[in-house]
Amino acid sequence: MPEALVEGAYEKFCWGPLCYNYGTDASSQNASLLVNLPSGATESTFIAYYYPNNVLGTTTIEYCFHPVDDITAGSCHQITYVVTATSAIENDLHNLGFSSIATVYPNPIDGAGWLEYDILRGAIGDVVFRDLAGKEIMRESGLVLSGKIAINSDELTQGLCFCTLEINGIAVRTERFVVVR
Repeated sequence: MPEALVEGAYEKFCWGPLCYNYGTDASSQNASLLVNLPSGATESTFIAYYYPNNVLGTTTIEYCFHPVDDITAGSCHQITYVVTATSAIENDLHNLGFSSIATVYPNPIDGAGWLEYDILRGAIGDVVFRDLAGKEIMRESGLVLSGKIAINSDELTQGLCFCTLEINGIAVRTERFVVVR
């Protein structure tokens, strides 16, 4: 949904083969589209997206997972997003010294992977790697100009991970990738 059509922050999620609408929505009741999880299994296809849309503050979103016919048998998990600053990043990228960050490859990573970056002259960048809960796992600091970061999947948490390029302390781009073993 284009930002111009939305007031305030918004979110969406993807589960299994489908992505769902912004705002309040639920997974499909169609049996062929349900995500079936055997007891004790790990599922990594659920992805939550949050778009602050220039809104500062704290937002907590709750996601509940349960059997189709028994909502009391499941569990709920809350994700809290804290936005302390926003910027018209798309308009200010040149001023921040941002040029590009490539997608992590291969994706998923099993063993070794790579992330390429390109930073305009005069800017200093950091790439921060985080797990699904937002916990910082590792950081590559003092990056300038262009380069390639080697990623060892043994140093990261298995499952969905994120890498964020920060230029002069401002997050300008985040990419997601999956770590498998």
